[in-house]
Amino acid sequence: MKSIIICMGILILSTALLADLAEPKIDQFPRLVGGMSALVHRVHYPESARDLKIESQLRLSCRIEADGSVSHIKVVESGGYLFDTEAIKALERTTWEPAVCEQKPVPVRMVIPFEFRVEKP
Repeated sequence: MKSIIICMGILILSTALLADLAEPKIDQFPRLVGGMSALVHRVHYPESARDLKIESQLRLSCRIEADGSVSHIKVVESGGYLFDTEAIKALERTTWEPAVCEQKPVPVRMVIPFEFRVEKP
């Protein structure tokens, strides 16, 4: 049986982060506590999609708060209800080191792409 791979990347370019500040200069972008593997381990490939070897891509936007929590998660580009739901659940369970502006933690918006794909032999 082919194994399933879940690929994710975080858009951390300045155009992907929209600071909720009067001055949008971010000195340090938010960082996922535990790195990308922390998010990968929280995502579950939907069982019915896995059985049918269905692949998908989606993008979520969210706000990383000054305390490192995640809020205001929205689907920017849907990959289908099952995939969207699993990605949202995983993102809700993450903790971040917040963005920093002038040595103070600040909230920012981010876009996070997810890709669910079947590993090719």
